[in-house]
Amino acid sequence: MRTISLDGMKQLFKQEAEDIFLCIIDIPLETDPLRFVNDIVELEYNGNTYLPLYFKFTLPPDVKDKQPTAKIVLDNINRELINILRSVEVPLDLIVNIIRKQADGTIVKEIGPFNFKFTNITYDATSLEAELGFEYDFVNETATADYFTPHLFPGLF
Repeated sequence: MRTISLDGMKQLFKQEAEDIFLCIIDIPLETDPLRFVNDIVELEYNGNTYLPLYFKFTLPPDVKDKQPTAKIVLDNINRELINILRSVEVPLDLIVNIIRKQADGTIVKEIGPFNFKFTNITYDATSLEAELGFEYDFVNETATADYFTPHLFPGLF
């Protein structure tokens, strides 16, 4: 379940809001992590600088009995990210937060962090698209190590 602050809800339902909601993403790397904000200006948040980059992030739906999968589409304006994705052997992590920037410049975290892994990556000259999932399928993971069958546990049946 996702929660949002009361002030954030008020801003969402206002006809003319003063605050803006921004999505920030972190791609932790062994060297320098990549940090982007879906805006046209740089953002300073928690002591980190987020570079402006257009991207479209779709939150995973809240559906029972199905592993949540998000989606992200990034502008492919520089080849650095594609070169990084080509060079790694394991799926990269992606951390997503939704923040609210108030009119006075104060930043409030509203939703997140969501921790994902890049999966099913496709790209072309203009964009990079990826499904975001988890390292393992925890929804379909067995709950116990043993199977309770009449052969193994005759006293139960």
